[in-house]
Amino acid sequence: MRRLSIVFTTSALVMTTACFNEEPPEPAHPVQVMEIAPQDREVRLPYIGTTGSEAIKKYAFKMPGKVEKIFIQKGDRIAQGQALAKLDERDINLAVEASEIGAKQARSALNEAAALLQKMRALRKAGAISQVDFDKVKLQFETAKAMNAQAALGAKSQSNNREGATMTSEVNGYVVDVLVKEGEVVAAGYPVIVVRNEVQVVNAGVSQRDIKRLMIGTKAKVRVDEAQGEGTVTNISQVPDKLSRTYNVEVSLTGPLSEKEFYIGSIAKVEFDVGLAEAIWVPIRALLTDGMDYVFVADGDRAVRKNVLLGSVDGDHVQVDGLKNGDRLVTAGMKNLKEGYKVAPRAVLLGEGS
Repeated sequence: MRRLSIVFTTSALVMTTACFNEEPPEPAHPVQVMEIAPQDREVRLPYIGTTGSEAIKKYAFKMPGKVEKIFIQKGDRIAQGQALAKLDERDINLAVEASEIGAKQARSALNEAAALLQKMRALRKAGAISQVDFDKVKLQFETAKAMNAQAALGAKSQSNNREGATMTSEVNGYVVDVLVKEGEVVAAGYPVIVVRNEVQVVNAGVSQRDIKRLMIGTKAKVRVDEAQGEGTVTNISQVPDKLSRTYNVEVSLTGPLSEKEFYIGSIAKVEFDVGLAEAIWVPIRALLTDGMDYVFVADGDRAVRKNVLLGSVDGDHVQVDGLKNGDRLVTAGMKNLKEGYKVAPRAVLLGEGS
């Protein structure tokens, strides 16, 4: 009886030990999967650019002088023909008066020389004077004629200077900067006021791969902070930037932003619309990265990592290379996955929850 008890005890110990040595079943990670297929979507090429103006002009006075009055401030909206600044005209008026006096004297001298020439021509015809004497009078007339023309030109120039003492805008636009203060003396040609026209532009550096997909007239969407606008490509540089090796593309806004939302030099997001493209598009939320962009697909009941190359963005989807038609993309539950993990996929319809 005692021997039988020992046998039963030993058998129970062996069975218990065997149970502890069995490995627990591998857990299956619940995931959502979506069978992917090529789709036609609008292709938009996203880039970062900076805001600017179609034309920025520095205004200067044609003559030196003291700035008497500045009529505008930085940021003001201005109209074509509007006065911007004015020089002190006292010295200019004196110069105009002196030039007018000189022109009057030159006209008088010319009239006298013309009358004398007419008289000497009659005397020469009658043989009363020699050809040498007549030529001297004729030379005096030509000299007086040249001096009169020079004096008239000088008077006109001084008059134009007086008109130019008031600087006016040539365009409708905005004041970018005021470079001087009232009371300062400026040289002729020295920049005084910087003006931009109303045409708003955004400049973006585009890669060599994408520049071939753009052309004059390509439409684009522009975002500056929360403000949105639309535009078209109006200029494409044929020479890349020496440092970035990108090609500058100018977008003129056809749906302009308000003056409070558009400042020169602001950062802008630009999306170039290059039409429809059939490609593999995946929800952005399915993407993971560890220095390389990748996704997980379910191969049977196992998770398989696939590296992908990103392309165009359309809303919350992105175009990718590296997947194929029929792959079962993991769209939820992938953050805790690793290569080879067991998964319990639940299929969702294309676009469900996206």
